[in-house]
Amino acid sequence: MALLHINGLTHYFGGLRAVYDFNLALEEGELIGLIGPNGAGKTTVFNLITGIYRPTKGTIQFNGQNLVGLQPHQIAARGICRTFQTIRLFNNVSVLDNVRIAFYSQVRSSLLDAFFRMPHLVSEDKALTREAYRLLEIFNLERYAHELAMNLPYGEQKRVEIARALATKPRLLLLDEPAAGMNPGEIDRLMDLIQRIRQEFGLTIFLIEHQMRLVMRICRHIKVMDFGETIAEGTPEEIRTNPRVLQAYLGEEVE
Repeated sequence: MALLHINGLTHYFGGLRAVYDFNLALEEGELIGLIGPNGAGKTTVFNLITGIYRPTKGTIQFNGQNLVGLQPHQIAARGICRTFQTIRLFNNVSVLDNVRIAFYSQVRSSLLDAFFRMPHLVSEDKALTREAYRLLEIFNLERYAHELAMNLPYGEQKRVEIARALATKPRLLLLDEPAAGMNPGEIDRLMDLIQRIRQEFGLTIFLIEHQMRLVMRICRHIKVMDFGETIAEGTPEEIRTNPRVLQAYLGEEVE
């Protein structure tokens, strides 16, 4: 059984069809890319998977369990985490605390334990801090641990956001344009990082990206959307030469 199985996913905003008959079978450990022109419906697919929107029609199953109708926090608790197109860090909080915050869904201590500063709470807090530092080291961010998140360069802020997503210990990571705003050198490092965390954390990754160099190099399978519909899917080589894909990006018929 696929880890994430989507069948006939369709969503309307009023009379506007945003996604139509989207299907996906994402196996555990896979890294799949989703591409398409602006407004194709890619981020809407992510919003449907994570419970921000409820689909008009279709099913979404994760690890054999239905996700439709669940709240975002319930879906996250089942092992799905995401990043966003626009960075959503706590700007006036340190980089370390941005990552530490994500661990607190796993805290076992109670509010009463916190009030009395019970020994096991102190021990748990220290363990979470060590785990947060470990993630910062993996992302080469440890030197920024006590900097406010807003003071980091844009590319580094994107890395903090991915590190924070990993702190929730997901099985499936949804990355929405992680290379947006990065220069070529940062993109090269990001490609290496995505491959590394996939292997080190045993992750399944579903990726939206406009940087074709990144998608073509790290994804073995790619889906292409245009006007809410899937117009092609296959290997990078198949997508690169597909006439419908070229038409969608170039805006004209390709001989």
